[in-house]
Amino acid sequence: MAEIATETVAETAVATDRSPLAERGIRVVLVQIRGLPQAKRHEVWCIRQCTGLDADQIYSWNVVDRPEVRWSTLRRADAIIIGGSGDHSVTEDYPFMPWLEDLVQSAVAHRMPLFGICWGHHMMARALGGEVVTDPDGEEIGTYEVDLTPAGSEDPLFEGLPGRFLANLVHHDRVIAPPEGFHELATSERCGWQTMRLDGLPVYGTQFHGEMTPAQLRRRLLMYKDHYLETEEQAEEVVESLRKTEEAHGLLRRFLELYT
Repeated sequence: MAEIATETVAETAVATDRSPLAERGIRVVLVQIRGLPQAKRHEVWCIRQCTGLDADQIYSWNVVDRPEVRWSTLRRADAIIIGGSGDHSVTEDYPFMPWLEDLVQSAVAHRMPLFGICWGHHMMARALGGEVVTDPDGEEIGTYEVDLTPAGSEDPLFEGLPGRFLANLVHHDRVIAPPEGFHELATSERCGWQTMRLDGLPVYGTQFHGEMTPAQLRRRLLMYKDHYLETEEQAEEVVESLRKTEEAHGLLRRFLELYT
């Protein structure tokens, strides 16, 4: 994938659990929507930690810096991940939105393994004809219980997981109407469509942040506390409430193991 004009993000910290994915040498493109350099680096580091991939296996394309992300440039990857964003909403328009919509549509048309995390989950819904809204009453900031639907219990991504597990969430927006052909695999008390999958294809989106441990989410929240946390008291309360989310934390690695 030498022809891919992306930057490989090198981190001081290396993945402590090198997975078979690293041995296989798979190549993953991480599409980022990050205005803060420290959040951009942190997101790559979190994904490396939870998948065990080496630094040179993850290629970052940050559309805030380079809006014109093209399928023809990224198509040689083994999978595409669209990450989160602390200060953008899919309900608004940005210069990179048409490019991302085309990327998502092209990846689906070519059956590319595609995984959207939080904002990326919303972007997939928008690009494929679903509906996303800003919903303060449905927001979740912290650790919440997530329940598998019957379809989720039968999906290979969740094989061996309990019907209810913990997940870390940080969002104001949510999917209220999925694109045609998508199935709801997981839900929570406050927010449906916690996980969705396009029927028969390796195309998934999760509202929750399975790539982050509680400590990592705490660091990310502090980067964006002015966007998500109204007071210091609220910030302290959320941070202290974070819990381990081991089942959710293994899903991105399992996705890559299953479909690449």
